[in-house]
Amino acid sequence: MAHPVHIEDVCRDAEIHMYQSKEDFYKKHPEYKRGIAEINYKREMDATLKTLANSYDSITTIDLIRDTYRILKHENDQHFGEGIDTYSGLNAYFLENVDPEYRELIGGMNSIDNLRKELKKKNSISCEFKMLDGRWLNTTFKAIETLNGDPIKALFIVERLDHDRILTLEKTKDLMLEHEIIEGLSKGFTLICQIDIPAKNILV
Repeated sequence: MAHPVHIEDVCRDAEIHMYQSKEDFYKKHPEYKRGIAEINYKREMDATLKTLANSYDSITTIDLIRDTYRILKHENDQHFGEGIDTYSGLNAYFLENVDPEYRELIGGMNSIDNLRKELKKKNSISCEFKMLDGRWLNTTFKAIETLNGDPIKALFIVERLDHDRILTLEKTKDLMLEHEIIEGLSKGFTLICQIDIPAKNILV
């Protein structure tokens, strides 16, 4: 105002002009209207995620302080996580479908407390394991936001492993089982070796 007298008059005049300016702007640029802009942003985000995540089964963001989460993509079950408010609850639900042999390992690794501790040491942690339905998955947690050096938000990525990697893991699992059996039977032995004759390899 050219000659303001009361601050209330100045504020009221500014507010009237603001609404008029917004109306004029949206007439010229309807694509920036809040609802439309949000829809466009979501489409862009979905397209970006789809481009980046073709090989991922699931992508989720985790708030490590509030113990909350947001599923950005889940390939196999569109209702995954429905009715579950906390990430800890989601982790417990996820563990129900993990092969019992890996359940304790994954439960400990995926816990909020462990993620806060491990992601403070390094930016990313990963683990490979088997599900009840026979699928082998790789889970990766990446710190995406920190506060005073402490991770406060993380990205949780689940990726299905390819056939060759599965065969390697299954073989490793079989070897571990063999080792357990041999260990149980071999307390009196000094040395036990497994020899792969074609490959000319020896495993002590």
